[in-house]
Amino acid sequence: TSIIELPPRLRYKRCNMPVVSVWVGYKEPNIYMWLDKSIIVGSVPVKYNIFHYGIIADCPALALILNFINHTGYFCCFYCFIRGQHDRRCRKRQYIYSDTVCTRDPTSFNNHSHSAESNKLKVYGHRGRSILDEIIDVPLPHSIICDYQHVTLLRHFRDVMKAISCSLPTKENAGN
Repeated sequence: TSIIELPPRLRYKRCNMPVVSVWVGYKEPNIYMWLDKSIIVGSVPVKYNIFHYGIIADCPALALILNFINHTGYFCCFYCFIRGQHDRRCRKRQYIYSDTVCTRDPTSFNNHSHSAESNKLKVYGHRGRSILDEIIDVPLPHSIICDYQHVTLLRHFRDVMKAISCSLPTKENAGN
């Protein structure tokens, strides 16, 4: 059974909630300690059978957990092989729309992460294997869920508004 199959009054009881972790700090967490297989209760390691169907996070957290390049890289999409192009005017990577998209599948995701790990090179955005390889029950990239509120709104909206406001006429050039 799963939590979703429980009646609502039981589903939302504290004892039936899955473990959720949050990292707050000035530096990145040690993910090998943070996402370990066992949970310490008191001083005794206790093993729980937990099925992990996916991971939801913003892009920097996903990049860390997946051992992937961050959102400024050339192959930063977790789902496809789109290659970014650097635009010197904007000082940002641009990902140009294409009708044909080559998506990542579990086999390519696994092969590229293993290749990056063994060769110590970036391979299509992979820096190496993810710690999730050992614990997740749905293969990557199918189990990756981006937190789109943070992905689409954080800073991007500010940059778009800056670009629009800079293109508007000012008092000095309004008559031209």
